[in-house]
Amino acid sequence: MGVLEKDQRFLEAALPELKDYLFSNEIYWSLPAFSGGGQAAGFSRLTLGNLLVSKTRLEATSLSPAIKTLLSRIDEIRDYWRTHWIKKIKKEIPARLSLWGSFLREAKEDGITLSEYCYQVRLRVMLELLVGGLPDPPDVYKQQLLALDQLLGLITSPWSFVWEAEVMPAFPEAGYWFLYRTPEKGKAK
Repeated sequence: MGVLEKDQRFLEAALPELKDYLFSNEIYWSLPAFSGGGQAAGFSRLTLGNLLVSKTRLEATSLSPAIKTLLSRIDEIRDYWRTHWIKKIKKEIPARLSLWGSFLREAKEDGITLSEYCYQVRLRVMLELLVGGLPDPPDVYKQQLLALDQLLGLITSPWSFVWEAEVMPAFPEAGYWFLYRTPEKGKAK
């Protein structure tokens, strides 16, 4: 299964769960298994961060009518339940900041491989999308991201886009500079 097909399957599994998830107190929501999918097939748990990353990745491609409908339905739920959506974002951001910070501190100490970076930078993308989804992001989030971005700058250097080329249009370097980095050679594993 290709990566974009995986994103589509994830969103298809998440859509029927989205309203219940938004009304829950959970940050990480288990998706029920479905034909060829679910946790056993390597799908992530439902979080708004995971949902936004998959949605944005798919938006970079030529959208089939089925994908357009899927993305439109997600937008409708977001708009209709906006208060719950924002509340969930505010709950997820501190968790993602903690995970991203832990990764960066460990990477500074022990070094990282490019493949580790390509996987873990998804957390930074999530943070960009989550914070961007708030009408008025608190300064504390911006300050924490700035500090973590400074640390990221110390352990990486400019490079080419680290994800699949087909999703690059959704993540321009101006807004997603961290997707155009590679671990510093002196600190790489």
